[in-house]
Amino acid sequence: ESLEVKGVNGWGRLVHRCVEVLPKAEPWQLAALARSLGKVGAPKVELAHFYDALEERLCNSPRLCELLSTKNLAVLSNALARQRCPLWPERGEEPLTSWQLEEYVGRRVQDFDPPSLCIVLNAAMRLRRGGQALFELLVEPLRLQELEAEQVALLFSAAAA
Repeated sequence: ESLEVKGVNGWGRLVHRCVEVLPKAEPWQLAALARSLGKVGAPKVELAHFYDALEERLCNSPRLCELLSTKNLAVLSNALARQRCPLWPERGEEPLTSWQLEEYVGRRVQDFDPPSLCIVLNAAMRLRRGGQALFELLVEPLRLQELEAEQVALLFSAAAA
């Protein structure tokens, strides 16, 4: 019986298929799916199922996180932050994801290029992971005078989160 008969719309069917392919997806494919799904204009409620499944895979597959390139780690964390946290989040203490992003970022801080470092810092702060200690760790290697306007904006947004 088709999903259409059960009342699932096109976005729901697409998200369902993306969840089905998650277990066998390569690390770069996870990042591409996370980024792309967040940009297609699908209703946030439809996407929640995918991001919940993605978060579960990240939490249950530490080796997978080690295989992510720093750019893919930045893309993936940014996509998760966009889905989990509005641009102007309410203040709070509880992390918005159970994925321990700060562990993987902290071990590889020297491997990030400045744009990726700014993206992952912004995502971590929006997701309430790592706190002031992670903020300091990630800002330290940046040559602030060399950052472009977009990267500086991401840093200010991270500081405000």
